[in-house]
Amino acid sequence: MRDRERLFQAYCDTWVREDASTLEDYFTPDVVYTESDGSRYEGITEIRRWFAAWLTRGKVLAWDVLGYVHQGGVTAAEWRFLCRYDGVTAALDGVKHS
Repeated sequence: MRDRERLFQAYCDTWVREDASTLEDYFTPDVVYTESDGSRYEGITEIRRWFAAWLTRGKVLAWDVLGYVHQGGVTAAEWRFLCRYDGVTAALDGVKHS
């Protein structure tokens, strides 16, 4: 359970640090990733392009994990995300399970 928590926190930190070098630590080459707005990215190459493109317009100011819930092989995380995108600062409360 703690390994999943560390892995998710490290992924969040990747965005804050703007460091794409560790994306393969979180995703398999054939990953399918769906954002909360419905945007879908297939494959690590597309994830890398999305990451780089997003950072040309935005900056993650904070991605704080508020807590985790574990049940069997599933972990859910609750977080608070703060960013500046196209000059606008916004916050998002989120939940993710794996």
